[in-house]
Amino acid sequence: MPREPVTRTTVPNFAPYSHPTKLSPPNTTESAEDVALVTPQQVRRRSQALSDLRQPQNTPVLSGCPVSGEPYPVDDFDFDMIYLSTETDQYPEAFSPRHPSYLAKYEILCAMYPLAFSLRKCKKTNKNHSISISSSGTLSIKCCDCDIAKLCSPVPANHKKEFNAHFMRWKKRWESDRGRRESLKQLFEEVDRELI
Repeated sequence: MPREPVTRTTVPNFAPYSHPTKLSPPNTTESAEDVALVTPQQVRRRSQALSDLRQPQNTPVLSGCPVSGEPYPVDDFDFDMIYLSTETDQYPEAFSPRHPSYLAKYEILCAMYPLAFSLRKCKKTNKNHSISISSSGTLSIKCCDCDIAKLCSPVPANHKKEFNAHFMRWKKRWESDRGRRESLKQLFEEVDRELI
């Protein structure tokens, strides 16, 4: 007499995991001292998460619209992210000139005025614009495919002092932390050699 088939009540081991994973926002409680060594990928992930949180919702991006008005406050976590982005040499592709102090000014501008960040890519080609910034904090965005010619004087005069204070804070930390930067550079070179 044939046996009746036994029905399985468990899910087979090869069943795919169906719950979607969600990237949690960066932990705002850790300080720069807690982050001993970081990888460029970690910095990019945290920078992206931070910029996503910072982006104003439903704000129209107008071609050539100057960045003005009340700036966003730059807290300690924002400052740490600015410092880490310049420390690891992860420059925007078309950023010119390639110097940490210029990149720091650009990152401070993006923290104070998130609209500057969204103007980085061309609407027609989705390529990065050619970005440069003067020592006085004037940001220029040039593009051969669209009509964004210049985004000048992004920091209003009444907020220039605040911008300069953020930059001087970055400069002081940058100059006092050369040992860590050199050790990070050496670590990245060793990792690259191992991967190659």
